[in-house]
Amino acid sequence: MKSKIEKNKSKSYTLKPPFEVKCMDCKKDLVVNFVPPRQEYSKKNNWGYWGGRKENNDKYKCDSCLVDMYTNRKYEYLEAITDSKKRRLLRHYLYDERIILNKSDL
Repeated sequence: MKSKIEKNKSKSYTLKPPFEVKCMDCKKDLVVNFVPPRQEYSKKNNWGYWGGRKENNDKYKCDSCLVDMYTNRKYEYLEAITDSKKRRLLRHYLYDERIILNKSDL
């Protein structure tokens, strides 16, 4: 029987190119990267993922708008993201600096 390490080494990943979208709030360009281990595009900025609504799957928020909503518009944040696990994950991303406020946005 193969060990986990051997299994992972033999696994091949398909790579897909990143694509560009506009932030739904500020209209800035945003790049959505492909995550090879998951074989899907990143959900970090996907508003449909955070809000849990399928009609918003094609809408994205940039890091700056996510930070602004979390820090300055708590009511909107609490109303939009109702899943406690996703709230916790977003909070973790903010404090772990996976989602950061760009210096150019200050």
